[in-house]
Amino acid sequence: MDDFLLWYSKNIEECKYHKLYLDSNVEGDWHYKYLKMSNGHVINLDKNQIKNHDYVPKNGKIFMLKSMEPSGLMESGKFSFVFEGIKYQPPKNGYSTDITGMNRLNKADRLGVDGNRINYRYFVEDYPINIITSPWQDTIGARDKIYTVQTNPLIIQRCLLMTTDPGDLVLDPTCGSGPLL
Repeated sequence: MDDFLLWYSKNIEECKYHKLYLDSNVEGDWHYKYLKMSNGHVINLDKNQIKNHDYVPKNGKIFMLKSMEPSGLMESGKFSFVFEGIKYQPPKNGYSTDITGMNRLNKADRLGVDGNRINYRYFVEDYPINIITSPWQDTIGARDKIYTVQTNPLIIQRCLLMTTDPGDLVLDPTCGSGPLL
């Protein structure tokens, strides 16, 4: 079961909205299964390392290989490319960059191979935070409810952070009886 937030404003120009962010956590995400060591070597993480980053060597950077094929045809991306001495053919729609961009990515050590395809190395450090969108799958209902309409404080906190600034006046239509903070 889901709850929905409806939010109204008499004047849209005066309506406030602030994006919220969470630290990125890829522990357990099997896409992030590679580690680039400080000496340049790349190793594949085993299942235990993917599940628990305490087992990952600290002198490396975790990454995933992301497809470089665009969702639609890109003519300027239709070229073969030599990477680490092997010539690779472009994906069906081409690469999502032109030859100049591919050379820059190669020079920046951002390319890797998965099977017979060149991919982009997407490091965890590239985007250490994620925007909170909907649905909020990381929230649950209030525990040990005292009132029927009681809401998890994390949900109330997010609503306030998204829609107010410090010092704003906030109306609590439940008069404090439901969303205990």
